[in-house]
Amino acid sequence: LAAAMVGVGLKMSNALAGRPAPTASSPATRGQTPTGVPTPTATPTATPTATATATAPTSTGPVRTVVDLTRPPVGRPAVAQRLLPDAYPGIVLTAVPATGGSCSGTGVVWLQLADPSGARGVVSGDLAQGAVGQCNDLALRIQLAAPATQLTVEFVATTTYGAATATAAPPGTATATASGAGTATSGAAPARPDPHFLPYLLRIEDLDRPITKTAAEGETVTMTFTDASGRGFRSVTLSGRPPGSGVVALLTSVTAVAAG
Repeated sequence: LAAAMVGVGLKMSNALAGRPAPTASSPATRGQTPTGVPTPTATPTATPTATATATAPTSTGPVRTVVDLTRPPVGRPAVAQRLLPDAYPGIVLTAVPATGGSCSGTGVVWLQLADPSGARGVVSGDLAQGAVGQCNDLALRIQLAAPATQLTVEFVATTTYGAATATAAPPGTATATASGAGTATSGAAPARPDPHFLPYLLRIEDLDRPITKTAAEGETVTMTFTDASGRGFRSVTLSGRPPGSGVVALLTSVTAVAAG
């Protein structure tokens, strides 16, 4: 009998040894995903809109705040639109009011140029029906949330006569444009500026310090001011020289280094 049992055991062992091993297509263990069942993938996230970023002070330097104006404010669509002055954290943007004329009470707008650059940013002006923008060549005032010892502004040089029409907004939505005849502070259309020689003025209002630069239409321009005294400043204006001359600065970014 013992011999018979040993024989049966040997036969079962040989049978198991001859059985093929589980393949990748066999759900051999609990928790494995069977073949043919799609593996879940991550859900794509939406591209964030613009916001201000700040780096904390370290042993190497003070707080640096960077505001990206190439994107609309947080929660806003990428269409031409009038902005609230404090739409971007860290700065307040307003148009320097004209002395009388049709440009009094002008605000600021976010738009995209229709030229090959497709640049996006902020200019002075208002939304108007019929895709006609007004007063895009007024000075743009930038007020900082905290005093700074260094400020860098970046903008795209353009004119009220250039290919600066904003991209179309959805039906029923007013659009803005920086093209067509510009409106000067006197109410008369300014002389057409030379697109190869556009003069700009960055004025540090607190210190009454002007900085000038020239650029060609479509050029990306960077202007930086550093206050060597360390006292700091909070308000600057950016414009063509002079304001109301048909020269437009499409503001794309502001970087401020905090005082102290």
